[in-house]
Amino acid sequence: MKKILLAILSGCSFGVNGQPVLLQSNLAPNGFTANINLGVGVSPGPAGANQTWNYSSAVVSNVGTYNVINCSSTPCASSFPLANWCFSIPGPKYKYFNSSSSILEQSGNDIPANCNGGATFSNPRMIMIFPFNYTNSSTDPWVSSTSSGTITLTYDGYGILITPFGTYNNVVRVTNTDVSGTSTVWFNASPIYQIMTIDAGNNTIILSNETLGIDETVISNAVALFPNPSNGIFSFTKAISLPNAEVEIYNLCGERIYSNKFISDKMTVDLSKKAKGVYFYKILSQGIHISNGKISIQ
Repeated sequence: MKKILLAILSGCSFGVNGQPVLLQSNLAPNGFTANINLGVGVSPGPAGANQTWNYSSAVVSNVGTYNVINCSSTPCASSFPLANWCFSIPGPKYKYFNSSSSILEQSGNDIPANCNGGATFSNPRMIMIFPFNYTNSSTDPWVSSTSSGTITLTYDGYGILITPFGTYNNVVRVTNTDVSGTSTVWFNASPIYQIMTIDAGNNTIILSNETLGIDETVISNAVALFPNPSNGIFSFTKAISLPNAEVEIYNLCGERIYSNKFISDKMTVDLSKKAKGVYFYKILSQGIHISNGKISIQ
């Protein structure tokens, strides 16, 4: 498949390596579930580094669930033998993707349970490149059973995304231009899933209440943090059972400056040699992002 890849490196004061990067290994795992909320399209806002996109007042309504599933368990798996990452939407309808270390391509779109309908791609449509870094852009032709065209993806921004359901740090924004127009998508980086989309049809789609086998009612209180702000010494204490839990800390440019695993229920993090200011922390369990927040060094 012909592909034109443009990589224009630019960065902030912390260096280009600090921006969130989308990697194939971080695709949302089987079992990932979220509510799909739909509303009228809103302005996508500005591109660029360290943005804050505030859509807390967006009006959306639940229209069903999004489920990442094992491709082999879907009714039409035999029609998409190369597909290794799939999810379902209300219908049910199934979306099939071929995932490798360098690209995520769509091979089937909105395939109904009877396997008769939707779109099958003879030349898969590019959805994401890996690794996907800030300012990377890629253009690729595609052909399906219902249409054809050329899609261009651009990683044009990163920062904080605020939706009616929560605040997300180190979010990646990608614009894609295709035959139907331009869509803007905000991705969580780990696990990768589309938190919010403003599609070419002027719809706003927000995923919320993602469940990863951990009780949602306690996720927000999964780890206690004290003191905050501090002189750089922070204490993280697990409030619930979190297998293989770890803490990651990022600066304002999205650069990971600290990472360590819990060896007991309590972890002390020493950032006293770091510059004063605001940082972001992320709590992971078995590699899955379950909680995040801000810390301040004074």
